[in-house]
Amino acid sequence: MKSPVLEPAIYSRHFYSLDVLRGVAALGIVFWHWSHFFYVGTKVGEIDVQREPLYFLFKPLYLEGWRAVELFFCLSGFIFFWLYAERIATRRTSLKEFVVLRFSRLYPLHFLTLLLVAVGQLVMLKCFGCGCLFRR
Repeated sequence: MKSPVLEPAIYSRHFYSLDVLRGVAALGIVFWHWSHFFYVGTKVGEIDVQREPLYFLFKPLYLEGWRAVELFFCLSGFIFFWLYAERIATRRTSLKEFVVLRFSRLYPLHFLTLLLVAVGQLVMLKCFGCGCLFRR
């Protein structure tokens, strides 16, 4: 009896439309957080969302971008399942190998982000004499 696992030759191993949707979700998250960059002195100012860059074009992302977090995680979970389900079910990929593959893909970005934040903190310290935006 043939395995119920989908054959890669028949079914695509890559979903370009889901990649595009995941990219739009990531952009929605970025647009939603854009207003966090606007301060009046060291205090969070009143944000007039309609004055954000290209608001007329990206209005849905500015207003509802927070909803994209769940969409992004759901799509990512589906894609990971699709990519790894057969290999895990047939024991061609062990838990250890799966963890190493995921860690090696995510950690470089995490480390780069850490370095960028550290450099940003040093710039804040040099420019403002404080490593934070909020002074007490």
